[in-house]
Amino acid sequence: MSTEFRQRKMSEYARIALKRKWMIILPTLAIGLAIGFVVFRLPDIYESSTLIVVKPSTLPNSVVPMITEETLTRELASISQVVTSGSSLQPLVEKYDLYKEERRRGEAMEVIIDEMRKGIKVAVINTSRNDITNAFNITYRGRDPKTTQAVAAELASKYVDQKQKIVVGADAAKEQQGGGIQVVDPANLPEKPVAPKRLVLTAGGFGVGIALGMLLVLFVEVRRLFTIQTIEDAKHYTTLPVLASIPELMTPAEALAMPRRKNLALAAGVAASVVAVPMLAFVLTMTHVFERIAQ
Repeated sequence: MSTEFRQRKMSEYARIALKRKWMIILPTLAIGLAIGFVVFRLPDIYESSTLIVVKPSTLPNSVVPMITEETLTRELASISQVVTSGSSLQPLVEKYDLYKEERRRGEAMEVIIDEMRKGIKVAVINTSRNDITNAFNITYRGRDPKTTQAVAAELASKYVDQKQKIVVGADAAKEQQGGGIQVVDPANLPEKPVAPKRLVLTAGGFGVGIALGMLLVLFVEVRRLFTIQTIEDAKHYTTLPVLASIPELMTPAEALAMPRRKNLALAAGVAASVVAVPMLAFVLTMTHVFERIAQ
C-alpha cells in the first residue's frame, strides 16, 4: 500500500476550484467592492516640484572649495532637518489650512506634521543642462493644486534661505562673489492628480479577494487530498487494480435535500458577503489605510 501523496493534474485542481467556485467568487467580490468603494472616495493627490541650482564659484578652489554632489547631499540633509522641523512646517499647515480632515478628527499636530514630512521629497539630480552643475529638486504632494504649488514654492524659499547661511570652506563674502543659489524652475501648478492609483488599488483588492478565496478552498479541501476520493486515488494508495466502482447511492429524500442544502449554503454566503462589504469598507475608512498608501 502506497503512502506517498498523489500528485494531482492541473485539470483535477481546476475541477476542485470549479466545484468550490463560490468560495472564491464571494470573497473576491466582497473585498474588491469594499476596497473599490473606499479607494474611489479618497481625495486626489497633486504634486508640485521646483528645481534649485547651486552655482559654483568662479574663484579658485584654493579660495572657495568646489561644491561636489557629495557635499551638496550632506548639506541638504542638514538643511532638511531645519526646514522639515515642526516649528517650520506648522506655520504652513495653519497658513494654507492643510490636512483639514485630520485636524477636524482631532489628530495631534505632531502626527499631521509627520504626514506632511512624508509628502516632501528632496533629491540631488543629475541634469544635462549646460548652465547647471549642482541642482536639487523639491517636490511636495497635497490635495489642492494651487495650495500644493504655493507650499512647494515656500519650501523652496526656505531651502534657499538655509543654504545661503551655510559656508563651506570659506567666509560668506567670498562665497557670494562667485557662486550662489537660485530657483531656476519655479513650483509648477499641477494639472492632474498623481495619486491615488484607484484602478491599481481596486485591482489589488480583487486580487486579495481571489487569494483569500483560494486559501478557503485549500483549507476545506486539503484533508480530502490525502484520502481516497476517486478511482485514481484508489489505484495509487492501494497499488491494486480497480475492477469496478459503485456510484454514490442516495434515497429520494436525500436527493431532494442535497440541492436544498447547497442553495441554503449559497444564500448564507451571499448574505454574509453583502453584510461584509459595508463593514469592511467602514473598517478601512476608519483606519485610513489607503489614505496612507495613496500618499
